[in-house]
Amino acid sequence: MKEGSVSFRVPATSANLGPGFDCLGVALDLHLAVSVTVARAPPACAAAVTVTCEGEGAGVLPADETNLIVRSARRTCELCGTSFPAGVSVAITARNELPLQAGLGSSSAAIVAGVLCADFAADLRLGPLRAAEIAAEIEGHADNVAPAMLGGFVCATYGDGGEFSAVRVPLADAEAVRAVVVTPQMTVSTEEARKALPQRYSRADVVHTVQRVASLVAMMATPSQPLAATAGFFDDCIHQPYRAALVPGMREILALNKDLGKYPGVLGVAISGSGPTVMALCRGAPAKSCEAVSQAVQRAFAAHRLTSRSRTLAIDAEGAYAHYERATDPLRRASFSYVSTRGGGGSASFADVVLGGMPADGGLYVPARVPDVTRAELECWAGLKFAELVPLVIAKFSSSGDISLDELRELSRRSFSTFPVSDPLPLTAVAGECNTDRWLLLGELFHGPTHSFKDVALQFLGNLFLLLLQKKKQQTCGLSSDAGKLTILGATSGDTGSAAIYGFRSKPGIHVFMLHPYQRVSEVQRLQMLRVHDANVHNLAVRGTFDDCQRIVKELFGRAEFRERHALGAVNSINWARIALQSAYYFHFFFRARRLGYTGPINFCVPSGNFGDAISGYYAKRMGLPIGRIIVATNENNILHRFFATGEYTRAPQVKQTPSPSMDIQVSSNFERYLYYLSGEDPRTVTEWMTQFVKLGSLHVPAEVLTKARSDFASGEATNEETYAVMASLWREHGVVVCPHTAVGVHVACLLRKSPSSRSADNSSEDAVVCLATAHPAKFASACASAGTPPDCAPPAPGLAALLVPGAGDGLRCDVVEPDANVVAAWIDAALAGKE
Repeated sequence: MKEGSVSFRVPATSANLGPGFDCLGVALDLHLAVSVTVARAPPACAAAVTVTCEGEGAGVLPADETNLIVRSARRTCELCGTSFPAGVSVAITARNELPLQAGLGSSSAAIVAGVLCADFAADLRLGPLRAAEIAAEIEGHADNVAPAMLGGFVCATYGDGGEFSAVRVPLADAEAVRAVVVTPQMTVSTEEARKALPQRYSRADVVHTVQRVASLVAMMATPSQPLAATAGFFDDCIHQPYRAALVPGMREILALNKDLGKYPGVLGVAISGSGPTVMALCRGAPAKSCEAVSQAVQRAFAAHRLTSRSRTLAIDAEGAYAHYERATDPLRRASFSYVSTRGGGGSASFADVVLGGMPADGGLYVPARVPDVTRAELECWAGLKFAELVPLVIAKFSSSGDISLDELRELSRRSFSTFPVSDPLPLTAVAGECNTDRWLLLGELFHGPTHSFKDVALQFLGNLFLLLLQKKKQQTCGLSSDAGKLTILGATSGDTGSAAIYGFRSKPGIHVFMLHPYQRVSEVQRLQMLRVHDANVHNLAVRGTFDDCQRIVKELFGRAEFRERHALGAVNSINWARIALQSAYYFHFFFRARRLGYTGPINFCVPSGNFGDAISGYYAKRMGLPIGRIIVATNENNILHRFFATGEYTRAPQVKQTPSPSMDIQVSSNFERYLYYLSGEDPRTVTEWMTQFVKLGSLHVPAEVLTKARSDFASGEATNEETYAVMASLWREHGVVVCPHTAVGVHVACLLRKSPSSRSADNSSEDAVVCLATAHPAKFASACASAGTPPDCAPPAPGLAALLVPGAGDGLRCDVVEPDANVVAAWIDAALAGKE
């Protein structure tokens, strides 16, 4: 039981829309407003549900258990295998704008309200699709309840096996869509309207109707308005010819569809639901057109001595569930906290973790608890685009006090607008040397502005930092000069640097200092970073390896005075927000694989250096995503593979230079997060392990811990020669070009596929493997040339070609420094002098 109050709105609906009998509907900007208060009943009082009705039908609708809202709430609990909470008092106030028995979904609105009341009172957490399905089961059909729940223009159907499906059709020019709704002073009951229909239809009528439904859906989704006046999109031979007899003047009104040329922008006229209301759907229609079609309908009613009321309504694009979700978000996400892997500093909020980057004790932030994603939520998320999925995943790891769901949605929309609109993260089945049955898929993560998987998180992170800084400044009422400022300090092996720079360039109040290993990144990676001249971007080339860069960053974060003075923030995957967002694309690719027809286990192969992508997948799996094994693929810098093979996490004497420089790492900073879970979430054990590793360059876990690790991850490595061989094979045999990091993943995936001894019982030869494709191959032209694969044969990469022409290296901004934290600290102090 959940105590508290919530208020939400359920929109009116116009169903059928001509040919779409029992399957099409649209939500309108006319509402049933509902407030629900749930409290424990006093000991001496019996549990009770009371209903107060206001507005339309206030003197008619029952105010007790027989009210449709209450009956629907109780039925919802029954369908979910539970009972309505006992020992509580539930007070429902319903303020209704919808006319009763008028064909605008008043009964459906009450049912939808009841489903959401039950969701709140019994804490069911149904999700929008399951909530719509339950409402449809209570109603008996879905054409009204689905758009009322989901908003917009909805097609809802049942499959041959009875499975429910509801799809929101994207409305072209949605802001310009209006509904002219004319309601005569009479009523038509649903039972009366259904009795008017014949028991059987001819094949020709059914075929005609299916054609018209398809045409209508296509027309609403595309700007094809010039065809609307002649195409007869609202023609129907299933219900309107029969129901028209129930409403005087209706035949004359429907005849307006034959002469829509008189009404520019009017797409068609139809009986709304069971009637008697008439709905004229318009797109971009001038006010004169809306008024003219309204007057024509009213004249037809008046000719039969029926008075009528006309309204022009916008489309409710959100629906009841979105209104409800927004209202319950502060209650359901009231708190979410983080702790350090090493146990110091107490708990921290999402905002603290994002802006602070690292805890002061030298550990890493992890959630105090890993949130759950329910089966109902998975079903709801399965049909979402990536930009729609991200806010829901991040919301699981944050509280509404830090950031609201609406704010997350706006950040996601803005952040991924720099990616291809159609499909920012495509998933493609490829045929490799060992992929004759198409078990290997590539999850392409390189379609952002710098063509690296880092863009996926850092485009979002740049906007998230800015929003949280603005909130922090508002909270201090501007009295703190540092509240709205941040100094980003990061280390990069190539891709994080350019992605962070492009994500934060010119962001007010933010300076970016990026350390990369001198002469150990690809030429394209170097140019992407150093050609940016924005005043808030600072590049430092460190004479050493990426591990040196990362060591310096961690050391400076550990200096409390320096950290506080410059308000340091992190963009490496040590920052929790990176991990949370990266976990979203595991959900995305899993759902895409299912839509492509892969019904068996879905494993993931992750090219790994810093372990950030791999631990993101681990969190997705712990949240409830039903994926199989996560395969860690390393290059010759194989500290991670050696750990999963032997239980020894030992730093090699030196970092090897390979064709996959972003993985040339011997100390995987995110690995500490996984050690936290291997330790049983024991900070003391983690501290002991990490202290040992710092002193000796090695740590060893007991046999039972290694067994646990092997149940979570598989692993393998690729030599330089094997990396080139995979790149050459994929190009030569199948015309597929991949970057060297992706080639490492493909090699290991194929290696484990060929070796049964390397597979677990649940990783059969029938499993699919999604290999994360982490960068565009054109970023590694030298490696492609060495492998004999032309980088220009890969998918187009706007902007990369300009970095490969003579003169591209002119005017670069960078300073070369020694691998010393004191040197870097002094450089930052000097660069920020007078700017903070």
